[in-house]
Amino acid sequence: MIRFVSVALIFASTAMSQTSSSSGINAIAKNTTDNTAAPAPITPANPQLDNPIFANQMPDLPPLPNSKASLLGGTIRQIDHLRNQLVLNMFGGGHISVLFDERTKVLAGSGTTSVDSLKTGQRVYLDTTLDGSKLFARSVRLGMQLPMGQSSGQVVDFDQAKQQLTLRDSLSPKPFRMQLSSATTILDANGNPEHVTLEPGTLVSLTFTPDPRGEAPRVQQVRIVARPGASFLIAGQVESLDLHRDLLVVKDPRDGKTFELRLSPSVSQAARSLRLGQAATVHAVFDGKAYVANRIEAATQANPSEE
Repeated sequence: MIRFVSVALIFASTAMSQTSSSSGINAIAKNTTDNTAAPAPITPANPQLDNPIFANQMPDLPPLPNSKASLLGGTIRQIDHLRNQLVLNMFGGGHISVLFDERTKVLAGSGTTSVDSLKTGQRVYLDTTLDGSKLFARSVRLGMQLPMGQSSGQVVDFDQAKQQLTLRDSLSPKPFRMQLSSATTILDANGNPEHVTLEPGTLVSLTFTPDPRGEAPRVQQVRIVARPGASFLIAGQVESLDLHRDLLVVKDPRDGKTFELRLSPSVSQAARSLRLGQAATVHAVFDGKAYVANRIEAATQANPSEE
């Protein structure tokens, strides 16, 4: 009897153990199934970058610089697509470094292409502008297109017999040659025709077309801005005054043009009374290097205490 009870207890214990194990396994299986069916959501570390809606809202490139443009022609000597910079062997001599990026338009024939198509040895015409102290290409023309260009600078030399003009442009580090012809017109500051020699030191602005053979650009028109020894009457507002450097900057409010003037000893004392924004009329002479102020007439400013 005792043996029978013992055996019964053993069987009962075994059955309970199996039932508990089975329940535990079922519970684990149930939990595993639930976790697989409904995983916990994962929150992105940066929802703005991972969201495709925000991915299209990256900042745009800054607008093109709005400074004066100049046309340069030549062949590409070197090009670095990683640094977005090329070196141009200019027609007429010399070379210059020019920056470019995705804003630069590359014109080929009647269509456009990407900056990746620019290669060493290509003949190009660059429409350039100053971006701070760097020269930047607004557009690059491939092939034999001959756009009209504009430039301004100072005459370094003029060979009357060969009709060759050597000019120092504000955008170019070295002087370069340009070719005049019998068809070239020379105008004075008022737009009247002149038949004079372009003497060194003269400030000029001109229009030209690149030469299809890669020679010196052909000048269509030259306008004289200032000759050495010429007198000028400059009226405007005082934009800047540096007495240590004897430098005065006057801005014409009508067109926003500024004039840098070197103060002569005779006007140093009068310049000390000038104030920023004050209206002034300056009598100056261009000496071939700078405008030299030799007389200043400043408008009387109202006393704030009297207003």
